[in-house]
Amino acid sequence: MKLGNYRQLNLFGMMTAPGLMLTFFAFASLQIQAQERLFKNADINAGKGLHAENSCNTCHQRLKGKNERDFYTRFDRKVNTQEKLVSQIAYCSTQLSLSFFPEDELNIAAFLNNAYYKLK
Repeated sequence: MKLGNYRQLNLFGMMTAPGLMLTFFAFASLQIQAQERLFKNADINAGKGLHAENSCNTCHQRLKGKNERDFYTRFDRKVNTQEKLVSQIAYCSTQLSLSFFPEDELNIAAFLNNAYYKLK
């Protein structure tokens, strides 16, 4: 039985392999597009300035004993998506009472992604 243009169900009402594949690829495509749009309007230079102004690297060196590049590019880092990067910036902002606006957090995340993380 065929429903719509992309879902195919078998006699038991379960999606068939082609239907599952199409659903998976449609979802993956939406995820990639959403991630590309996340930093679309961010100001990388403003993020760089905020990162330097608030001495973010000093705090990271104190916590982990690593320089900035080593901290952000280490093998066991927690951040592996753009969304997690933005979330981590928000966490740091809250913990340190920095009172960043959401667009500030996005700008810092865009700077870090551009300079170190290279997350897609």
